[in-house]
Amino acid sequence: FGANLLEPPTAESVSESISARTRDCCRLLFAGVEWDRKGADRAITLVAALRSRGVDAALDIVGCDAPAGRHLPEGVRAHGFVSKATAEGRARIDHLFRASHFFVLPTRAEAYGLVFCEAAAFGLPVLATRVGGIGTIVRQDVTGALFDIDSPADVYADWLVPLWQDRPRYENMARAARAEYESRLNWEAATRRVVSLMRAVAADSPSAAQVSRE
Repeated sequence: FGANLLEPPTAESVSESISARTRDCCRLLFAGVEWDRKGADRAITLVAALRSRGVDAALDIVGCDAPAGRHLPEGVRAHGFVSKATAEGRARIDHLFRASHFFVLPTRAEAYGLVFCEAAAFGLPVLATRVGGIGTIVRQDVTGALFDIDSPADVYADWLVPLWQDRPRYENMARAARAEYESRLNWEAATRRVVSLMRAVAADSPSAAQVSRE
């Protein structure tokens, strides 16, 4: 499958964005419509874990609002649902992806996760759980990292901090994420793969062989 982006960012603009990312604050992006299942609270605890290690961090939560009565700590903003159906919504999502350093989604359950393809389109290394089909998208220590579903925030932070402190390594991973988008995490590549599989199956079927003889 591929990123559901009406106007995907160009390779050149993403390359420039990666080089221009500032180091004053580690900006995390979370995008999901279900607060509990997608693990918003887990993403919030990662901010605290990073700050305890001396890394200034901030988190933008897109797609859902905090539960009633839930106080968000300093540096965490919930933007609610942002629609891709409007030009304003698409521009806002584009800005949030470009302004971030990492995409974080410690989801408890996931069939696949098109949003990981979208993170790759913007060159964002991913931190996610090892559930469902996420492992077919994120390449461990190449385009991000996958964690056990019960891993605490400290484990995420232990992986993220050394990468954050190594600018060349971070940029290499960000560019590797974009390269994955260009090679396989887009709809054109997905379509080519499906067509290739269908042709292979058809070629091996007795009915296909009969048609070719006729």
